[in-house]
Amino acid sequence: MTTVLPDHARLWRSPLLPDAELLTAQYYAQEFAPHWHDGHSIPVIQSGATRYRYRGTLCLAGVGSIAAINPGEIHTGERATEHGWAYRAFYPSVAWMQQLA
Repeated sequence: MTTVLPDHARLWRSPLLPDAELLTAQYYAQEFAPHWHDGHSIPVIQSGATRYRYRGTLCLAGVGSIAAINPGEIHTGERATEHGWAYRAFYPSVAWMQQLA
């Protein structure tokens, strides 16, 4: 019998990174329906693996992968392993990234 642990996520902002959000999450059962973000999505996979549909392609991201998604791009997300996936993500705004560039 497989025990499914509870999903958990923490989203916050830091004064050191203006106009950006930060996320740390561990998902065992979460399945993200098609959605988009207003800003950039830059997640780094820390453990496990996720698969996601992006631009009509089913993608796989494992440990150490950066699964960057452009603003406004529709994508999904779900576990690709029995043990789910953990990641940290950076969600900078378009304006902040343009200033940085």
